[in-house]
Amino acid sequence: MSQFTVTGLDKLKAKAERYEVSERGGLRMRVYPTGRKSFYFAYRYGTQSKRMYLGEYGEDPPALNLTAARKRIQEARQLLEKNIDPGRVAMVEREAERDAETVQQLAHEYLEHHAKKFKRSWPEDKRILDKDILPVLGPLKAKDIRRRDLVKLLDAIEARGAPVAADRTGALISKMFRVGVHRGILDASPAMDLQRRAKGKRIRDRALDVDEIKIFWTKLDSAAMTDKVQAALRFLLITGQRRGELARADWSEFDLSEEKRKSSEIPQTPEPTTNGWNIPAEHAKNGKPHYVPLPDLAVTQLAILAKESKGKGPVLTWGKRPMTARALSRAVLRNMEHFKIPHFVVHDLRRTVATHLRRLSIPTEIV
Repeated sequence: MSQFTVTGLDKLKAKAERYEVSERGGLRMRVYPTGRKSFYFAYRYGTQSKRMYLGEYGEDPPALNLTAARKRIQEARQLLEKNIDPGRVAMVEREAERDAETVQQLAHEYLEHHAKKFKRSWPEDKRILDKDILPVLGPLKAKDIRRRDLVKLLDAIEARGAPVAADRTGALISKMFRVGVHRGILDASPAMDLQRRAKGKRIRDRALDVDEIKIFWTKLDSAAMTDKVQAALRFLLITGQRRGELARADWSEFDLSEEKRKSSEIPQTPEPTTNGWNIPAEHAKNGKPHYVPLPDLAVTQLAILAKESKGKGPVLTWGKRPMTARALSRAVLRNMEHFKIPHFVVHDLRRTVATHLRRLSIPTEIV
């Protein structure tokens, strides 16, 4: 065959053994017994005869049609004019493509080298990655991800009625790809300035509604967590206090008798409460001591927490070790599918209390 034509190439039939046809200029086609057809470029580099694989024959990318194959030969000849071996360049490019990190690998680097080092909330990042990002993008090469891929992913999350979740996912994607650039995995990020979905809302504005509170409270009984963690979460929802304050609490801070309370330096309230929690300044976020009256329902949860420690030492423990605030967050995250309500974090329990107190017209200074 002197010069290839599309019609002529299409008519080439498979034989028992593979064979080749060629045209002037070095373009060759190899036909395999299976019927597969591949383009090659035959050339000389120095004193050596060489062959360079161009690609499979076909009209739809990544396969090559006849025009595309001839264009690649032109590019190869331009390298030869500069005394560069085009076959070597193509081999390096194929190796780079083969070794390029996937989004799954990028996510691993993000978690191990950034999130776990600098973010207490890294388990939540992992949950979002596992739930919404990696099932869609995980096997793809990170360098091949386009902005349109990310927009479609966030559109799908928003379409299920979760604009805040879409915002959280978009923020995580943006950060993960920035880390990829900083670590040399990518030359540029496709995720700059992704559009916010929850317009007019901050990401951290979650408060459980009345029905969600009932579901959360009821499903705690069957959640995959210990009785102590269940009691701690209920205690936080009852009192509206911070998880870190409870994690640092010692039983000496609790005054569960009216006689002891009256003999202390705690200011009297108009209607004295028998039970209370004295949060010391060093445990409070604002650096000021704080007194929390405790209703009977809160004291019931404390009784569960006191079973193992006998009311001495740290309030939250794993056996003889103190329990961290992060352990409470992890417990909620692990059971998010079990609760079957929109995503929330432990701190949202405090916001839930404040929100419903305001709806009851409680003055802001009291809240």
